[in-house]
Amino acid sequence: MSMENKNCMCCKLDKPLSEFHKHKGRKQGVTDCCKICRNTLIVEKRYNLCEGCLDEMKIEQDNKCAICQEEFDTLAVDHCHTTNKVRGLLCNNCNNGLGRFKDNKQFLENAIKYLENYE
Repeated sequence: MSMENKNCMCCKLDKPLSEFHKHKGRKQGVTDCCKICRNTLIVEKRYNLCEGCLDEMKIEQDNKCAICQEEFDTLAVDHCHTTNKVRGLLCNNCNNGLGRFKDNKQFLENAIKYLENYE
């Protein structure tokens, strides 16, 4: 391990310091877990998922959005805003689309009918 790299305490990979958040109180001036692992831990905690569940979901979905089936560029955890229960992983476009339709099935059905009128 060079002075410009650090082992992530979560994924155990040797990564450049630029892949860690800054933390003045640490020896190398960065957090113990890399940005990717730290974000994963935050998401798992936010949605009360077990450790590693997010990675399992990615594998189950073949690293693709549950709606459009495109590979994730960045992913969003789709969840019910009432119960906070996770439904699946979506790309940002599909997640924004559902949000703009307020997760309302009738609005989505109306949008499909609208589009069908212009085929």
